[in-house]
Amino acid sequence: MEKEPEVVEAVQEGEEKMSKAQLKKLAKQKEKEAQKAKNMEKQANQGKQEDDYSSEFYGNYGVMGSFHAEKALVKIKSVDQSMKDSTIWIRGRVSNIRQKGNLAFVIMRDNMHNVQCVASKSETVSKQMLKFISGITKESIIDIQAKVVQPEEEVLSCT
Repeated sequence: MEKEPEVVEAVQEGEEKMSKAQLKKLAKQKEKEAQKAKNMEKQANQGKQEDDYSSEFYGNYGVMGSFHAEKALVKIKSVDQSMKDSTIWIRGRVSNIRQKGNLAFVIMRDNMHNVQCVASKSETVSKQMLKFISGITKESIIDIQAKVVQPEEEVLSCT
């Protein structure tokens, strides 16, 4: 008879008795939330630990308007073998971006002409820069400074 008043009090206060399955579900949910918080903390600490040594070479510049940069831009249609091993600036619209491991592939276009740009992790390109590149949205207009390299084999498609 002593247990009946406890049950009545619990129901009056709005509490319910939980079944074992509900308790397990609640414990699992709390464990999931704790793991999620731990992962977020780990990611925040990882970002602090890794130095972004290429941060001065990329980023958002906002709307450029009619601003004329001091860089000489080369039109995508004029990039050819004669520019091999030279460093150029190109401006174009992002057609597609893919990142795989330590490589990021950017396909840019200007009117009807396409060019594929490849960024690889190195002493001048950080992992954070590759992550930034992969986050650029399609149809964004971007400027890239790149070294022109002739591929050993002809690129048949880059989609």
